[in-house]
Amino acid sequence: MNIILTSIQKERSYFERLSTNARRIVISYFLYGLGIPLISTFLSAFIWRSSHDFVSLIVYNAGTWIALPFIFFLNGFLLQYISTSFLYTTGLVLTAFATFILIIFSLHGYFALFILGLVFGVGFGFYWANRTFYTLRLTEDSNRNYFYSLTFTIDTITGIIVPFIVGWIIVFGGDLSYKILAVFLFITYLTAGLITIPLTMQASEHSHGILTKVKGKWNSMRLVTFLFGFQSGSNFIFPSLVVLYLLGNEGILGTVTSLGALFTAFVIYQIGKVSLTHHRISIFASGIGILILISIIFALFPTSIGAIIYVVGITLVVNLTWSAYTPILFNLIDQYTPSKKQNRFKYLVDHEFFLNLGRLSSMSIFFFLYLVSSKLFSLRFTPVIITTLQIFVVFLLRRIVGQREEKPVEPEVGIEHM
Repeated sequence: MNIILTSIQKERSYFERLSTNARRIVISYFLYGLGIPLISTFLSAFIWRSSHDFVSLIVYNAGTWIALPFIFFLNGFLLQYISTSFLYTTGLVLTAFATFILIIFSLHGYFALFILGLVFGVGFGFYWANRTFYTLRLTEDSNRNYFYSLTFTIDTITGIIVPFIVGWIIVFGGDLSYKILAVFLFITYLTAGLITIPLTMQASEHSHGILTKVKGKWNSMRLVTFLFGFQSGSNFIFPSLVVLYLLGNEGILGTVTSLGALFTAFVIYQIGKVSLTHHRISIFASGIGILILISIIFALFPTSIGAIIYVVGITLVVNLTWSAYTPILFNLIDQYTPSKKQNRFKYLVDHEFFLNLGRLSSMSIFFFLYLVSSKLFSLRFTPVIITTLQIFVVFLLRRIVGQREEKPVEPEVGIEHM
């Protein structure tokens, strides 16, 4: 009993090192995480169940990724006049609304899916733009390893329980279950937004516009972001498609996802507590190594066992790579905005543009292989192609982290405003 109490007290001490505002957004992120399985895993399952068409999934996600960078840009302008918490909450509500409409009305057709994908992208963009900005403003480089390990672990723990329960509820409840879950998502996301009302920052802390005439590390980071976007895009739909195509239903999909999350929760949190800033590249490279291995295994053995290995591995790798990648990104933005903190948001907009360009490119590879071959062939070999590109990301990130600027860079010349 004493061991348990000591352990709880130790974990509490880690948590209390964060500021009050940082702890508040952790709670909001937790509520957001409750809906992640529905909008990431089971929404793809719902579209697949309705159409059995890979193109439908590509069209829906393309709409999302086209909208995202433009909303990041628009968000920077709106922050001059509208509170951060309002835009953050609006993003959550629109995200839930698009999911609700798609499920309740069982919409079909490429045009309808593309429009809903755009709506979802608008909501997702407002949410992530302000979530990223909250995190950037309320954390420091010294505690970002722990902060991200904590938030990713919370998401992973919800990812252990929620997919398993939701998957089998859908199996036994059918379309009605999807509709009930859509209502639950709406209520949960509204609550997650309202929690952030006290966190609104001053308008002077924001600056809208785009970056031009940048140089040095940030140009390298653009290439990293573009290539990393390939992997980020494939992670949105491939795990669901692999399981549904080879194993058959949402119950199995939820169970496999939960198994992956169970393993991931322990690994990510422990790494976050003991890792230092100079470990980030090693953590990221380890994730990419696992990613390459499981992609090759699935390509060689496109069976039910291969599918399970792939999905469990992806669950670990997604959290592992993002928990290392994001602090590197934020630290670089800190370096480039030492005296004008409000200019940070321009870097976030720039980053989002190249990330989503990579995501769209990854789906282009998938679509091309699908057209010239078959569903199974495209599922097997698209991940291999995309993960191979991540080797370059590791080397580029290592160069960025190791490269020193002679003086702080303020590339504000040539920045255009709306």
